[in-house]
Amino acid sequence: MSGLQLAIVKEMETIYREELSKGIPSATDDEAYNKQLTYSCAYWLLRTIKQLNDMDLIDHEWICPSGPVDADSKWEADKNAFRPRILSRLKAFVVCSETTGHLPTLRNAAARLQSHLQKIWPETNEIDLFPVFKS
Repeated sequence: MSGLQLAIVKEMETIYREELSKGIPSATDDEAYNKQLTYSCAYWLLRTIKQLNDMDLIDHEWICPSGPVDADSKWEADKNAFRPRILSRLKAFVVCSETTGHLPTLRNAAARLQSHLQKIWPETNEIDLFPVFKS
């Protein structure tokens, strides 16, 4: 992730955690929050990885649906592909797991899968920032 991407993620996570702690006071406990954050990232990663086989996405790219998009939006639906998403989720999980220290075995597997997929998909770039976050 670029410095800008990390800054955006950190700011969004701070806002989310502040709001979450209003209804779930234990969200202020760093250890509990970091563990659940890592487990949540793992859940979405595993759910995404399952699609690799279900949809034969190793050999065939898939454009992910974006839902309704305003006519004047700068979002390019045709670039909203699965491969950048899976690589992004793998990377995000690895960073989260490294930061929190949770799920190190799954982190190692995710890092190996990320490396393998980058080798077989050399033309795949990182997922682009959503236009609203670009300056």
